[in-house]
Amino acid sequence: MRFTALLITTAISIASASLREACGDGKIINTSTISFEGGDITVTETECPGFTSGVPEERSEVGKRNVPQCNILCRSTGAQPLIGSCNKLTDALESHYPNKFTVNPNTMVTFTYSSCAYGYANLDTTPYDVCYLNFGYNGAITASQCFGNWPATTATAGGYCLSPETASNKWAIEVFNPI
Repeated sequence: MRFTALLITTAISIASASLREACGDGKIINTSTISFEGGDITVTETECPGFTSGVPEERSEVGKRNVPQCNILCRSTGAQPLIGSCNKLTDALESHYPNKFTVNPNTMVTFTYSSCAYGYANLDTTPYDVCYLNFGYNGAITASQCFGNWPATTATAGGYCLSPETASNKWAIEVFNPI
């Protein structure tokens, strides 16, 4: 329990209520659209100067990897995302297997479909190549655990998937409603 609390504090310490807020005066670098089964997935890349305050200057590139496991923190991040929208977003992301996308240091890439968005924040000082399959899976398990039973009182309006923060592995995923 103490380790989990420390992990959560470390990963979210740069964020007040959400990773989007922690981004600070983020500047949108790129926006694109992916078509999937008659719908559009919006992809937004945002440079986040607010992330730098929580990241050590020296990081090793040895063993750089993006592990599929994470620690889930259920927490309200705004309006209620709908699990159906998150499932469609997951399907769209996982359909891109075995491809990857790159997330630069101190940058957040957000994939949005209807009432659900998955944001991947690179809190490190080196770029990460992120597997669409793992990203979609981590978003789905976060959504399922945090609000898959909505409107039950145990559901939260969003959640986080936090990296284990091993050497050269500092990232977080936020699941939220973009509206």
